[in-house]
Amino acid sequence: MLKEEIKKKIKLIQIHTRKVLSGNLIGDYTTAIKGTGTEFDQIREYQQGDDVRFIDWKSSARSGKLLVKQYFEERDRAIIIVVDASASLFFSSNSEFKYEISSQIASVLAIAGYYSKDKVGLVLFNDQVIKFIPPKLGYSHSYHIMETLFGVEQNNNSTDIKIALEFVSKNIKKKSIVFLISDFITDKDFQKSLKIVSNNFDLIAIRCIDNLEKKLPESVFLNLKDIESGKESTVNMNHYSNLILAKRVDDQNKLFKKNKIDFIDINVRNKNFVNDIVLFFKNRMVF
Repeated sequence: MLKEEIKKKIKLIQIHTRKVLSGNLIGDYTTAIKGTGTEFDQIREYQQGDDVRFIDWKSSARSGKLLVKQYFEERDRAIIIVVDASASLFFSSNSEFKYEISSQIASVLAIAGYYSKDKVGLVLFNDQVIKFIPPKLGYSHSYHIMETLFGVEQNNNSTDIKIALEFVSKNIKKKSIVFLISDFITDKDFQKSLKIVSNNFDLIAIRCIDNLEKKLPESVFLNLKDIESGKESTVNMNHYSNLILAKRVDDQNKLFKKNKIDFIDINVRNKNFVNDIVLFFKNRMVF
């Protein structure tokens, strides 16, 4: 069972995402559709303009309200959300772990996928695939994805992006859009797998980062001693460490660009990341 605070967080994400989506993406999602290639979604209250053929008279009689059955029009496209749940994500210089922000990002994508009438699936991984939810339509399915995301516990597992990408290659249909959410902190090579997935799928990378991981605070000193001469000295490590951190991010950017992968950086201190993700979704996706 999810904690009440997590349920409230999911509810707030839903409200905020729908507000940002506003109407351009949602379109006629409330319209019941009949015919081949449709899938039942939910029963809801009748709204002016609904087709009277979809009124559920039995449910209406029981509730005392006029209710209609709502359907989704099926489409081939699926959205696969691949989320890193390794130990490095359970860090932050902010009040929320990077994993919590990643879960919120993934939840926004799941909600947006629901409104765009796409099937949505989830792949959770660390040094192995720990959970796979096959892509499906519907509100309850999207909510199940959000519950799963927020139900992950802190762990000490390392990151293996290659494992996740290989799983996608073997188990996901080619006509899918793959969102890979990670901090991309790993010592394991995933370049080849990244290239394969980017060639076969529409792959988008979302890098969840903390500014502290890009640039250390000023005046990080380390006391060193020469084991032969016994001479001691104090070295400012800030310069050297920041060069290493900056190079890692720069190398990743070059890797993404080389493979023509769109990528977004979301900082844990960015309070408007929901707006950023929804705006990207609306501009990037073709409906």
